[in-house]
Amino acid sequence: MDYNENVLVFGCSFSAGSYTYDPTYIMYSDVLQPDGTTKKVDNGLGRETLDVNGGWVESLDPNNYHTLYAVSGGGIVQHATVLEHYYNKNRLKDFDYILIQLTYEPRLTWNEPGHIGDRFWHEYEVQAENVDLYQGKGTARYFNFISANGKGDFGGNINEGFEWRKMMFHGMTNKHVIQSCATLIDERCRETETPLYYFKWVEEVEEVTPQFEHGICLDVPYPWGVGKGSMNMFLNKKYHIFAPIDPKISRDGKDTFIGHFNKVGNKKVGKAVRKALEKLR
Repeated sequence: MDYNENVLVFGCSFSAGSYTYDPTYIMYSDVLQPDGTTKKVDNGLGRETLDVNGGWVESLDPNNYHTLYAVSGGGIVQHATVLEHYYNKNRLKDFDYILIQLTYEPRLTWNEPGHIGDRFWHEYEVQAENVDLYQGKGTARYFNFISANGKGDFGGNINEGFEWRKMMFHGMTNKHVIQSCATLIDERCRETETPLYYFKWVEEVEEVTPQFEHGICLDVPYPWGVGKGSMNMFLNKKYHIFAPIDPKISRDGKDTFIGHFNKVGNKKVGKAVRKALEKLR
């Protein structure tokens, strides 16, 4: 099929596909014990499985081709690395525009040194003919700035972690690295005359996000949130995966596992992004 436009898309786990609740899928962390040994302990994550089909990118214009890099925990540092790879290969100009799904920063994610092609895997199970999905290949290393104690975002950590993330973002080194990567993306797109569009996943991003001088922020309601300015999908069972945390690891018995969106939620996101793009293209 001949496509109208060729698009390079960047995102994190929210862009990797759709999710299904799975209470049998538990993730463990090695926790140091008083006697010096380690013990595997349920870290509150897992509890959902990823289907690389049904992501929001599939609901964009079917007449366009989308090359998507979506890595769990990934952020602007990794996006800049991949974009620079295409720039150095003189291939950035092959894309009609760049689209970035922004989550909160800092998400300082690096891949081990080597050829970009060896650092990502191509998801052959994606059924959409106009989406090429690439994910991490087990070579990524990242620092968990999700919450102050380094644990998962279940329950109140979402609220408690906001001030922590702001502090981390506004730290001199972190902010310099993050903004430098955003500036690199911005400048490479300017050099190659490649339009740059981005949208923000959550209102919190307004305070902890890098700035693009030449990029255009899409007029898209926040997918992750409730109330004015949002899509009202957060903790809505129709769209969102969430569940109570096992009392054995809950801090107060009221913690909630906060997951990703299912196919219905992603479709709503994709339609909103497509509508915003069509006003500009």
